[in-house]
Amino acid sequence: GSITVSTKSNQTAIASGELIKEWKEADRNFYKYHIAQPSPFDWYVGSADYHVKTFKTSEMDVQILHDPKHYFNIDFYEKAVIDAITFVEQNLGNFPFKSIKIAEIPYYQEAFYSSPGLIAISEKEGWYADHSALKEQAYIYQTMSSQIIKQWLYASLDIANVQGANMLKNALPEALALKVVEQSLGK
Repeated sequence: GSITVSTKSNQTAIASGELIKEWKEADRNFYKYHIAQPSPFDWYVGSADYHVKTFKTSEMDVQILHDPKHYFNIDFYEKAVIDAITFVEQNLGNFPFKSIKIAEIPYYQEAFYSSPGLIAISEKEGWYADHSALKEQAYIYQTMSSQIIKQWLYASLDIANVQGANMLKNALPEALALKVVEQSLGK
């Protein structure tokens, strides 16, 4: 399926899926996203005046979209994303998307949304934390890794809608994310 999102001219829209078209009309920006395969409905659609950091890892394009005032941990987020994707590819298999967006969303939203090609994370979840202490580093690594592993899990495994399925969808990514934290930051 596809979704088209319209924003003010100074904003960028985010949505699940891959951006397939972007254009301007009058004083508005338009973005069309496409999701190639069915996925759990944990989607997020929004827009903001984002600053964007782009980089490549494992032939995949990554964007970190954040509030311009919350630039403190962007390089640390990048390192966590690279380590998590490397873990997935070494231990689980190919990452299922050509690109991924990690976006900061407002404080009052749910903590995390993970859907094809998009991880939306509330601003209260580490964007402006002081990551000089190991505890905060581990938290950022845990949250980023668990959401990236969810991306792989949802796209790669068919989990039946039965009792216990939610435990598997949540507990497995969290447990594997602990391995990423241990490999990257130590015990």
